[in-house]
Amino acid sequence: MTPEDTPDEDDRGQAEPDARTSRRRFLAATGLTGLAGVGGFAYAQQSSTTFEFGGEVAGWQGRSPAAIEGETNPTLELEAGTEYEVVWENLDGAPHDFVIQDADGERIVGTEVVDEQGATLSLTFTATAEMAQYICTIHPSSMVGDVQVAGGETATPTAETGTATPGTGGFVPEGPTVGAELVADGPLTNPVALESVPGQNGAHVVVDQTGQLYLLADGELRADPLLDIGPTLAIGMEGGFDERGLLGLAFHPEFTENGRLFLRYSADGPYYDDGLVGPGDREFPDDWDHVEVLSEFRAVGSGSQLGIDRNSERVLLEVPSPQFNHNGGAVTFGPDGYLYTTVGDGGNANDVGLGHVEDWYDGNEGGNAQNVRANLLGKVLRLDVDAGAPATDDGRPGATPYAVPDDNPFVGTGGMDEIYAYGLRNPWRMSFDGDTLIAADVGQDLFEEVDVIESGGNYGWNVREGFHCFDAANPTEPPAQCPTTAPAAPPHDGRPLRDPVLEYPHTYQGTSVGISVTGGYVYRNEALSDLAGRYVFGDWSRSFAEPQGRIFVASMDGGQAAGTETGAGSPTATATASPAGEGGAATPGSGGDDQLLPDEQPWPFEEVLIQGGEGERLNRFINAFGRDADGNLYVLASRTGRIIGDGGEVYRLVPAGEGDEISQPQVETPTPGGGDGGGGGGAGESTGNETTTESAGAETANETTATETANGTTETETIATDQTRTTEGI
Repeated sequence: MTPEDTPDEDDRGQAEPDARTSRRRFLAATGLTGLAGVGGFAYAQQSSTTFEFGGEVAGWQGRSPAAIEGETNPTLELEAGTEYEVVWENLDGAPHDFVIQDADGERIVGTEVVDEQGATLSLTFTATAEMAQYICTIHPSSMVGDVQVAGGETATPTAETGTATPGTGGFVPEGPTVGAELVADGPLTNPVALESVPGQNGAHVVVDQTGQLYLLADGELRADPLLDIGPTLAIGMEGGFDERGLLGLAFHPEFTENGRLFLRYSADGPYYDDGLVGPGDREFPDDWDHVEVLSEFRAVGSGSQLGIDRNSERVLLEVPSPQFNHNGGAVTFGPDGYLYTTVGDGGNANDVGLGHVEDWYDGNEGGNAQNVRANLLGKVLRLDVDAGAPATDDGRPGATPYAVPDDNPFVGTGGMDEIYAYGLRNPWRMSFDGDTLIAADVGQDLFEEVDVIESGGNYGWNVREGFHCFDAANPTEPPAQCPTTAPAAPPHDGRPLRDPVLEYPHTYQGTSVGISVTGGYVYRNEALSDLAGRYVFGDWSRSFAEPQGRIFVASMDGGQAAGTETGAGSPTATATASPAGEGGAATPGSGGDDQLLPDEQPWPFEEVLIQGGEGERLNRFINAFGRDADGNLYVLASRTGRIIGDGGEVYRLVPAGEGDEISQPQVETPTPGGGDGGGGGGAGESTGNETTTESAGAETANETTATETANGTTETETIATDQTRTTEGI
């Protein structure tokens, strides 16, 4: 996962005036608008060593000196040994802090967290060469900017050792080595999904977050998209990071007969002007950010003549979202023939704030993910898209253009019928392996997790984060006690909360492990024997600014493949033990000081090394994974991690010795909101995966940079950064 940005006012009405009449535009956050008289800042006669900011989820808004005035997340240019002061005001009432970090993401100096709108804090420090970025640790995807320190040697990031032995600084052990073969790149910007076209051997569709579907066939990515819904998306200005966009694709199980396919995307308002499509009498408040949409389209033609009819769109469901981030977006069909899709908790931090309702847990100030009556946010949904009310004479769907399976867990309980599972923060990528449904859920400040999704399962957010208790008032300090079950009264049934099958921390012994989990697939092929029958997933990047994504593989038979009740993830707990131990006392993995190592978890996991990549890693932002009809796995990646130019890539995992030599991209990665644009956010989030995209200015040249790598060599790569399209992930 971060800010929202203003797209050009390209409404659906411009593309199809007969069908789209309701579309609204959101104003971009600026550093100057509406700030007069707020917070008591004095702008005159400021010292050159004082920086003033306004802090909001959209980014750090520069106020003074003149060099940063009006800029979002401006670069701070410092001189080593000089004392500086940062004064910042909380603009939006969300929890923020101002922290300066080194190149490994470790805190050097910072303020406390404050969530009072108008509150002003100051930080005095002496600049050192180790300072690399400033950040809000609560909203690290959007509120982050560079620090450049002159007059000192630049610190080199510390590489992870690849061993899980305590005391060595590493966490995830090294595992099998494979190769990676590049199969597609430009014109991709930020690919987030790949699906094989049913009935067409060797043909796949690649989903680009900016709104395009591209055909990858016979080893070639066709330049012209099959479908382009980019102008209709709610997505940040080009060059930045955003979690909205075109997020998911699924072909109907009978696609070869009916040509039906389904998309998940982010729109800036309802499809129709008389209400939202879906259950009940719901509204889209004026101060909410966007609408998550599930729509059906129809394909035309086949093979090289395959196309998608833009005018065939049939909106099935709209879910309003208060913030730009935490959108989920996966869509897939299960072996039961029903459609499953994920929706995040609505964004912001802690699952609280604008658009976040009360829930049953009094320990936190509400949360969408735990409320199954009020909305569909923070959930996995299960729908029967082969039934439902027919369209009315004017083309608008009837009551609901889908049916709800009778065995959905909340049917008849007072909860919303569409919900299949809940208690999720930002489920970024989800897949079936036979009857087993697996989802990766992006964490907040401390932990990332993978879950086995079961009917009626409650996966804990925002009561828990990973195996640990969670406190919205102190999100970086897991409490020792928290509930282990949902309420017994309907619509809940008193069942235990579900632990993940694995988790990893953001940092371990001072070293970054990852910041936003990316869900994947179980590998069912024989070419990569070390991966066979194991779940392949990843992390978007160890750094928000640099492409340091990682690929992991987990052994499903290393624990309880069907998921575990709370406490079962602890090496000392039983399947029925409390996650906080008897009487709420902490146990390993459940809010205490101990961190479960990868080989101690229900699904033990290790890192997949990439032969041909520097440091045996892909060195890209890893947005998603894809699986074709033959079981081959693909990595959908980006050189920039932003919506910029043609930095997207698709790799196929192949045996070691058969892959490509992969160069380390050396690009000037825009910080969120950099340049003339505003902020954006990332598809997965966080990341992201909080996911996968954000905004910068509108330069139209190729950008070439040469920078010194960690091993002291200098490499150069040119990436096209034509930013003429208006568009908007971990």
